[in-house]
Amino acid sequence: MPHPETETTLAQIRKQAGRRRSIVFVSGNFNIVHPGHLRLLKFAAECGDFLVVGVNVHTGQDWMLPPELRLEGVRAIGVVDHALLLHDRPEDFVAELKPAVVVTVGDRHETLATAIAASYQHIPLCHVQGGEVTGSIDDKVRNAVTQLADIHCVATEAAFERLLKRIM
Repeated sequence: MPHPETETTLAQIRKQAGRRRSIVFVSGNFNIVHPGHLRLLKFAAECGDFLVVGVNVHTGQDWMLPPELRLEGVRAIGVVDHALLLHDRPEDFVAELKPAVVVTVGDRHETLATAIAASYQHIPLCHVQGGEVTGSIDDKVRNAVTQLADIHCVATEAAFERLLKRIM
């Protein structure tokens, strides 16, 4: 069952976006917004007409900042059209929002659910930073998201070569 605020939030997004605008969805923790987040959100905004950002509430982690402060940080970013606390499972919210594209940086466990949701619902998934290597468990998650993605954006030639080996 969706969170009580979800239906109201979805109605607000649809009203703000209008019928002719393509919605792009990004979700994440955004614990202390940094330049990587800013680049991600700028890129995501360029993928459509209306950027919606979900700030994960239930991350299973002890983050330094509470959800409300993380949301405030995301809302302060000019390219973000609508930001919300994501109380629902990402896959449920994506199913209701039906964005034109989902953009993800696929190296954290919480991005995997969003990637799977987009894939099962035939929503194009744009994966940023595929082919990167950290030597941690994040590599397995990143590789799984790579397999689900429709659009791949890499940062380096080496990442491109690794990505090709994964998807071929």
